[in-house]
Amino acid sequence: LFRSGCGADTQGMYFVPDPKAPQPTTVELKFLEWNVHYENKNTQGIADIIKPNDPDVVGLDEFTANKDNLCNDLNHRLPGRRYKPQPGWSRFNGFGTYIVYDSNTFDALEGGVDKVWCHGTHGGDRAANWVVLKEKTTQVYVITGGIHLSYCKGGCDSTHFCELGKMYDKFEAMK
Repeated sequence: LFRSGCGADTQGMYFVPDPKAPQPTTVELKFLEWNVHYENKNTQGIADIIKPNDPDVVGLDEFTANKDNLCNDLNHRLPGRRYKPQPGWSRFNGFGTYIVYDSNTFDALEGGVDKVWCHGTHGGDRAANWVVLKEKTTQVYVITGGIHLSYCKGGCDSTHFCELGKMYDKFEAMK
């Protein structure tokens, strides 16, 4: 089990092997996480920046543009990939880490977006985003997601603790 992530823009990843799978082959996976700013609707420009990284999974904080346009723009620029949005992402539910993944590499088993609000949440609603992916070669489960925590001048540790806790609750539920 592996978990990573800390800071104002937080994305965590859990890797859980399938107990029924044969001895796994080593597969290198690349994750990209980026705060694109909520006013940036230029999916072609976003795809141009992502392209040289050639990631398997992309997490975008403050993403408010059209997810289908982004996937189309990424697929056009990276023809060996077939990016899809995380399951359960129908619209912007708050500032979170919206996820697209390469469906040539993964099967998406479940996912979602939950609105997060805690006492002290500032700058708009927050969102906990997550997805459970199964890597097609190794059959290893990858649980990933993220949340964009509130910015509070001078700090707001209890608010961050609450917001991050709601994201980690989703990770724990997916294990």
